[in-house]
This record gives sequence, structure tokens and C-alpha cells, in this order.
Amino acid sequence: MDPTEAYYFIPNSILSGLVTRSLTQYVYDPEQGAMVLVPDIATDLGTPNEDFTEWTYTIRKGVEFEDGKAVTAEDVAYGIKRSFDRTTFKEGPGYSNTFFLDGDDYEGVYTSGTSYDGVVVEGDTLRITMERPFPDMPYWGAFPAMGPVPERGSDPATYARHPLATGPYKFSEYVPGKSLTLVRNDHWDPATDPGRHAYPDRYEFDFTVPWKQIDKVILGDSARGETAVSLSGVLTEDYRKAEQLGRLVQGSGPCTYMLWPDYRKIPDIRVRQALGYAYPYEAAAKAIGHIVGVTALPGTSVLPLGFPGRQDYDVLEAEPGKTDPVKAKALLKEAGLAPGEYELKFGYAADSAVPVDLIVRSLEAAGFKATPRSVPGVDYDNFIRDPNAPVNLRAGG
Repeated sequence: MDPTEAYYFIPNSILSGLVTRSLTQYVYDPEQGAMVLVPDIATDLGTPNEDFTEWTYTIRKGVEFEDGKAVTAEDVAYGIKRSFDRTTFKEGPGYSNTFFLDGDDYEGVYTSGTSYDGVVVEGDTLRITMERPFPDMPYWGAFPAMGPVPERGSDPATYARHPLATGPYKFSEYVPGKSLTLVRNDHWDPATDPGRHAYPDRYEFDFTVPWKQIDKVILGDSARGETAVSLSGVLTEDYRKAEQLGRLVQGSGPCTYMLWPDYRKIPDIRVRQALGYAYPYEAAAKAIGHIVGVTALPGTSVLPLGFPGRQDYDVLEAEPGKTDPVKAKALLKEAGLAPGEYELKFGYAADSAVPVDLIVRSLEAAGFKATPRSVPGVDYDNFIRDPNAPVNLRAGG
């Protein structure tokens, strides 16, 4: 669980919320009913220049690693420079490569070394130079990858098993893919942390419990259930009971899931609009156990509900999340296409719960020919990122 590679919501939430600190962080604002961005290891949200091509951060004093050594601006810079390494940290977010100075050429500390002009340290101050305007830097600053990693002992082969804590908890025992135990970090000072708290003495994560068993424990009458928290959404059949027992917490999710057409292969906007009307939003959500309106909401915008700056809009003339095969057929006809003439080719992870047959039926009912392609789960991410993959439609989030 290396902070540089943390991208998906479970490792991201565990690290950011409990173990590691970054330039900025999110806290819940009850008045707004939403998470808001506040400073973390930096003293503020950052100071940009006029065109947002340079950001300056002052690193907070008094922050320590779990071994008692002070966190310095150099440690933060080293952590940020690690984030450029797309070879070592294949699943990590690549925003540094996209927006930071020479991000296409600099490959991180293990390949290109620590000398990099895009991140400069002057005392407690960190100056980050961009390749192009990046007004969203404070939000990127909240990722674990934008936090301190000391050069000592930072070997990726071992650091993921015990990243040095700067938050209220530290790793005690960790078996990747199976379990994690966190205990209090005695070197965390709440006076230096605007957002986190240390309530329980320890956290015990079990990543192997089946979904049905999780609900059974939490909703059952046992001592274990009184202190259990689920990292998964409640099952459809358990939703009402969880609500009645007061064991249900609702909030926005961190991800938006989508289909994205390859504009090079589907240049006609009418065909893309037809796809938007053809997809079985509610049926597909229900097929994989979601509760429409609770654990599955129409996306319409790239940003999920509850995110700061999100604007609600819809490019289709339909109620968000509703399927309209008649409208889809009309658009395809307008584009000069007969029913079944236009072929949509898409891949899916073989080990996923994607309701492929249902999706195919819905697309074909709307006038498309649908050709799914099964891809081994371990290869799926690389498959959808390959611009030359034999598909014209990709799915992800």
C-alpha cells in the first residue's frame, strides 16, 4: 500500500484518512453537507502565480514521521518526485506527468534521479512549476502521492508493506490483499493536523470477508457488529434494515463510471448520442447489486455528486439515467444507418460482474450491433489504455 501508487478508493481512503498526510486534505463540513478541501501538511492550499503555472507551498512545522524524525520540505519533494514513475507505480495516478514541468521526460527518482527543476525546495518552501496552467493543483495535492516520503528506506519493494506514518495511525501488521492492523502513531500531533482525529485505539481491516457476510455482521446482534464498519456499499436486500437500525451512512462516492467512445472511430455525434440513449443505466446497476438512487446515481457530469466545483448538466434530451431505444434508433436513422449496421466493440474484464448480456441486448434493441470482448482481469487496465486496442468503446472510471 504505497502512497505513490494509491489511486483506488480503499487504499486511498485508508492512507489519506488515517496513515499518511499530503499537501492538502478533505474534511466533512456539516453545514454544506459535503467534503471540503483544507490544508494538511502545508500551511495553506497553495499560492499560485497569475496564470497557475507555478504553485508555492510552505510545509508545516512540528510534523513527524512515526520514527520521530521531523518531516521536511525535502521529504515532501522526494515523495512528489516519486509520483512521476509510471514504470514502478503502474497503477498510480499520472497527474504529475500530465501537468508538471517536463512530465513527459522526467521519470522519477529511481530512473531519472532526484535532480528535477519542476520541484524546488527553499527552506520550508516548496515551489512546483507546471508545464501548462493547472488551477486544480490543490485537489491533486490531497492525494497520498503528494505527501512526504523519506529517501531513507523508500525502496518500493518494501515501502508498500510499511509506509512511514505521519497521520494518527501506523501500520502494525499487514498482509497484502488479506488484512491490515493499524495502531496509534505516538508521533502524530493533532495540533499540526487541521482535519484528522484518533478515536479508536486500533483498526483491523479484513479484505477477505464476502459482501453478504459483512452485512450479516454489521446488522446482527453481536459485539463485533457494534464496532464494525463496511468498506462496501450495503446490499440491495439489506438497505431498508440498515436504514431502520440506524447503521446506514450515506454520502457521495469518489468515482464516476462511464463509457467513452473513441472519437477517432465514432466521429458522428448522432451515433454517440444514440449510445447515450441506448445504455441500460438502471437495469445494469440493479444487475450488479446497486440500489438506484442510493448507491447508483446518474452521472451527467464527470465529477461525482458532492465534489466542489461540480456543475450539473446533461447533453441528452432525457431524464438522466433513463434508457430510450426509440430515440436511439431515430438518431441512427438520421445518421444514415440501418438497424444492426453500426457495430460497437467493447472490452470487459473477465473476472468482473459486468452484466454483458444485458448490455448487449439493450444496445441491440436500440439499433446497434454489439460485440463484447472478454479480457483477463489483470490485463484490462492496459487494454483500455491502449489507443490501438480493437475496440471503439471503452469503459472505466
